[in-house]
Order: sequence, then C-alpha cells, then structure tokens
Amino acid sequence: MRGTALLVGLLAALAVPAPVLADGLIRFSGRIVEAPCVASISAANEVMLSNCPMAAAGSTLEISSLSGQGPARLVDPASGAGAGEVPVAAETIVDNKRNFSSRYHIEPAAQAAGGTYMLRIDYL
Repeated sequence: MRGTALLVGLLAALAVPAPVLADGLIRFSGRIVEAPCVASISAANEVMLSNCPMAAAGSTLEISSLSGQGPARLVDPASGAGAGEVPVAAETIVDNKRNFSSRYHIEPAAQAAGGTYMLRIDYL
C-alpha cells in the first residue's frame, strides 16, 4: 500500500509542467568604494594619513615638486627609509582593525629649504 502511494505521488509530481526558463544575461557594474585616507600636513613637514581603510595598505604615496626645487623624499619615521615613492604601511591600527594611520616626513632637496609639492596616493 505504501509503495503504491509513493508511486502515485511521484507520477503526480512528474505530471506537473516544469516552469519555462528563458535564456538571459545578468550584468553587474560599478565599484565597491571605501572612504579614502584623510591626509594632512603638520608644521614640522610631516604628512599624516589617518582613518585609512585596511585595503589602502600597500598602496603608494608619491611626492613631486611643483615649484622646481628638485626632488623631495618621503621618509618613514619607523624604518628611516625614504624615497620619492613609498608604500603606504599601517603604523597605528585603530577602530577594531578596520582603519589605520601612518605618517611620513617630507625631506626637501638639499638645495631647497621648502617648496610646493604634490602628494599622490595610488590605491591598488
């Protein structure tokens, strides 16, 4: 008796027409966006990057002269390494490991005491 009921139920399920499926294409576009680092410069020629998303670590920070004083360098106070382009590294991790802060000292060219510079952060 049980086998008959199961067979009748299976046949009834097979008798129901299948839903009609159409061919199609789904496209997604856009970007996942996080707020960028907040940049500021102190009177002591230090570039402060704060509230950076963790995804910004490994990006590059580049300095270039706008007033012809010659190349400047960005010096990481933690390692002492400096160059015209440095990787952005997390110095202080805050906000439950979601954001970080970092700082770099601007070292102008030897012949210039100051100048106008452009800083550029290239996010990966």
